[in-house]
Amino acid sequence: MTTSNMSLNEPTVGTTAGPTWATETNTNWTSIDTHDHTSGKGVQLTPSSFNINGDLEFNQNSASELKNVIFDSSVSAASTNYSVYQASGNLYWRNNSGTAVQITDGSAVKTAGGSISGMSSTAVVLFSSNSYAFKFDVSASAGMNYDGIAKMSFSDIDLYKYDAAGSLAKVTLKFLGSGTSAALTVPDETGTLLSTATSFAGAISIGATGGSGSITLNAAQDIILDSGTGVFGFLYGSDTFGQIKQDSSNLEIHVRNDSKDIIFKQYDGSEVVRMADDRRLYFYDKGGEYIYSDGSSLYIIAGTSVDFGDGNITNVGDIDCDSISIADAAVGLDINFGGNTTLNKISLTDNLADALNINQGGTSYMKFVTFNSSEAIVAGKDLETLTTTKLKQKGAFMQSSTHQALTLGY
Repeated sequence: MTTSNMSLNEPTVGTTAGPTWATETNTNWTSIDTHDHTSGKGVQLTPSSFNINGDLEFNQNSASELKNVIFDSSVSAASTNYSVYQASGNLYWRNNSGTAVQITDGSAVKTAGGSISGMSSTAVVLFSSNSYAFKFDVSASAGMNYDGIAKMSFSDIDLYKYDAAGSLAKVTLKFLGSGTSAALTVPDETGTLLSTATSFAGAISIGATGGSGSITLNAAQDIILDSGTGVFGFLYGSDTFGQIKQDSSNLEIHVRNDSKDIIFKQYDGSEVVRMADDRRLYFYDKGGEYIYSDGSSLYIIAGTSVDFGDGNITNVGDIDCDSISIADAAVGLDINFGGNTTLNKISLTDNLADALNINQGGTSYMKFVTFNSSEAIVAGKDLETLTTTKLKQKGAFMQSSTHQALTLGY
């Protein structure tokens, strides 16, 4: 009969005769000699049958299919190289130089002073929330592609959550390359990011798209535009319609399209003044009033009138006009001849039958004739004097005896 655990040939007492009994017995002793508790060689040992009281040698074999490794918190830290152990509740690895590398720090992975290297080109780290942070090694190799996963290389970039009250409330970007390798790409945009310490030789174009399409410059103090040529152009599509420039420290404003004007308007769009292509200064929606110069004289084209608001016109050399009228009858007209002797005068044109005529409604009161050899002052109305006023002629004296009338005739 064969035994159930080691398949031994068990002789039957009183039945099996020798030498069969002896042969089976010897065979069984040989099987017992090779007994190691593997399958078919005896009953499998249970953990309770072991009492390990020293280091267990695996002879360079692996401990496979372990469910857990549980460390005893009461033992001292291992001092052997290539050992994994716990100390004060944290996991450690002692490397080939005997350095204890701390792997955990409480409930987190220990990172300070340590590193993770040898990761494959597809290694990624995913977070389930946005409350975590990375610090990247500046010595990491560039050029690795993570198929859409965010990556950094040659990183001198520190990104912190914005905190206006903290000392780290900043985002610093530093690129070590040049040319295209120093480009910064943001959603739907590719270009070079300029800072206060950056110079750029190419053209810089800022295009606002979406929404209002506006670009707002907001500064706590002055906004300064600095052009190396002193020229600032204004572009609409492909049309450069205006330009501001400096010339010998003068400020020049240019219209860049021929036959176009510079127009100043109020908030509601009403035109106030226009500097037109014909070198005239127009007012009020380019009406009939404008000012211009021919290089020697200044012309004010007023349409109907020029109103000085009761102000004075001073230091005038000559007034060339058609008429002078009274603005306010209650005020009247005061022509004040304030010059020195011989300088207060009204000069008449020579050789005219009517050089000056003082009249009312076409009726002459007094006329000045400057006909050569026929000069005269003709009184068109009676000439009256006060009762005590004398009428004198040079070289003779004439006075009426009654102070009532004096008739002179031929």
